[in-house]
Amino acid sequence: ASYMGSIIRLYLKRLNEWSAWSLFPSFYTQIVGSFMLGFAMKFKEPVERRSKILYVAYATGLCGSITSFSSWNNEAVAVLLNVTQQGAFISYTPVLSGAARVVNWLTILIMGFAMPISSLQFGHALATYFAELALPRTRNRGGGELR
Repeated sequence: ASYMGSIIRLYLKRLNEWSAWSLFPSFYTQIVGSFMLGFAMKFKEPVERRSKILYVAYATGLCGSITSFSSWNNEAVAVLLNVTQQGAFISYTPVLSGAARVVNWLTILIMGFAMPISSLQFGHALATYFAELALPRTRNRGGGELR
């Protein structure tokens, strides 16, 4: 599962190459991985009853490999230190002034925290909605709800 997550992450990072809407290279990966994890959180108990390994493989292996918060951390530090990284090579690029670097770094930190948390909650809310559609509530004769 982690191999698939890494491949998905690489393709999502490629969205940054042609998208003018991305803040940092791992922006989309954080959103998608967190959304998928939030969706999985809703169905944790039924999946773990069948196979605990399946849930761990999905949540930790696939979703964890997609999000890769270490990449986000690396990108934030690179902006703060004003360096670029191409593969294993790091080079100094005096593009941003000190104040612009700090503002850019703070933006990456704030969006890097806010968007994954929002995506996690949205994934969980959407899974809850789908679970309610799949298992509609019925009322008993006394007016109470049954499953």
